[in-house]
Amino acid sequence: MGQGPRRPRVERSSRCPRPRRSHRLPAAATGERGAWLPRRARRLRGLPHPEAAPAPVPAAEPDLFSEAEAATEHPAIASQRRWLSDELRGDRDAAAELLHPRFTGVDTRGVSSGKGRILASLAPFPDPVSMEIDGVEELAPWVVLVRWHARSRSAVSAHASVWVKQGDAWRLRFDQATATTR
Repeated sequence: MGQGPRRPRVERSSRCPRPRRSHRLPAAATGERGAWLPRRARRLRGLPHPEAAPAPVPAAEPDLFSEAEAATEHPAIASQRRWLSDELRGDRDAAAELLHPRFTGVDTRGVSSGKGRILASLAPFPDPVSMEIDGVEELAPWVVLVRWHARSRSAVSAHASVWVKQGDAWRLRFDQATATTR
C-alpha cells in the first residue's frame, strides 16, 4: 500500500501543545488547481494581498468650507475651556451642569474627589491659567479623551479629561492632573 510522503516530526513545547501551521499560504494560493488551501485562504481568494500597496487616493480639492472646518475645535475642548473660566468657577450651578453626575477627579497630589467635594471647593484660580491641547481622541461617538497642559505662573500640570455627551451637552466625567516641571 503506497502512502504519501511522511510529514516531518514537529517538536512540541509546553507553551504550545499543538503544532502550528505556517501562516504563509502554500503555492496553491496563487491559483493552482487541485491544490490544498487553508479555509481562510479559500474565503479570501480574489481579494488583494494585505501587504500590497493601496491604490493611490486622489487629493481632495480644497473648497471654501474646508479651512473653516479645520479651524473649529471639538465641542469638548470648548467645554474644557469653559471649565477653566473664572465665570464658571464662581457659579456653582453652572459648574454642576458641566460635571457628570458620577464625576471623579484626581488632583496633582493624587487625592480623588467626587462631584460634591469639587463643587464645595470650587473657586476662581489665583493666577491666570492657560490651556495647551496635546490631543483629542474619540473613544466612542459620545466619549472623548482630551489631553492637555495647564500653565500658570506658579505651576504646570498635565491633564487627561474624559468628556461624555449627554443629550446635546458635553459633561466632564473624569479628570486627572499630574504635576510636571516647566
